[in-house]
Amino acid sequence: AAAGRSFAEQRAFLGAMRARFTDVAADHPYAWFPERATADELATVTPKNRLTAEPYTKRMNAFPNVDQGSALLVTSLAAAREAGLEDQAIFVWSGASTAEVRHPAARPHLGSSPAIAAAARRVFEAAGVGVDDISRFDFYSCFPIAVEAGAEAVGITVDDPRGLTVTGGLPYFGGPGNNYVGHSIATMVELLRETPGLGLCTALGGFITKHAIGIYGTEPPPRGFRAGDTAADQQAIDASAIEVTTQAEGEALVEGATVVPTADGTGVESAPVIARLDDGRRIVAVADPAALPDLAGRCLGGERVQVTGGPPPVYRI
Repeated sequence: AAAGRSFAEQRAFLGAMRARFTDVAADHPYAWFPERATADELATVTPKNRLTAEPYTKRMNAFPNVDQGSALLVTSLAAAREAGLEDQAIFVWSGASTAEVRHPAARPHLGSSPAIAAAARRVFEAAGVGVDDISRFDFYSCFPIAVEAGAEAVGITVDDPRGLTVTGGLPYFGGPGNNYVGHSIATMVELLRETPGLGLCTALGGFITKHAIGIYGTEPPPRGFRAGDTAADQQAIDASAIEVTTQAEGEALVEGATVVPTADGTGVESAPVIARLDDGRRIVAVADPAALPDLAGRCLGGERVQVTGGPPPVYRI
């Protein structure tokens, strides 16, 4: 809704982004699905690529049921030299972590991530570099919004020529839960050994809630490893939470919405929204069952609805 796209238009936009991820996975020796897919193949709803929740299709989302493992060896440079591995050493330049407002409905920004932006700002400051100095990126990619929000927060577009993943991402490379980041760091290390430079990896957990960013380099960091200080940022993020209520009567402006189809894809199972009441509070509401058939493919973002009762509150258009 913030980008001014319909569900169908957003699906096409994301198909192009995700297709570039499959290109990387196709060339990765440990990818779970090492095969290229076109934007149309990822964005078109078919029996094998069902709509999971608007605007996402099945093939755009993470696939955690994999048999994969990763390992990272962290040691001092002295120990690496003693073991004869100095020429393979990759250095951690900086790191930073933050958390979003814990309750998703209480976040001022539903389509972006102030927490990732804060972590990115501090990780660059700590390393003494900027986004233009990074040669490779890997953004946590459970769902497309994680990639979109991450790229925006770091300061690049989703079609940046440097790419957004070194593995192919969670839907195509795979990754067992949050240990995906073990794989993205391991791959980043291997690539930095081949071609000198700086790499950046992001991690997240929850409902895009907890965030961490690390910068890795072929050469030792000039100022040694430094952790970004996000304490003040975290205080500001926590203080930005919007009050959320579980019941209300009156009109509300829809700020976030999705439509979930039935298992067979022939109808609508639910269409929850996150909306702002006229008094400034947020509310999460479910659609009046009678209205569900009319909500297929319809994005309510930016529309006004009538909310009543709760919990759970019900909305009508």
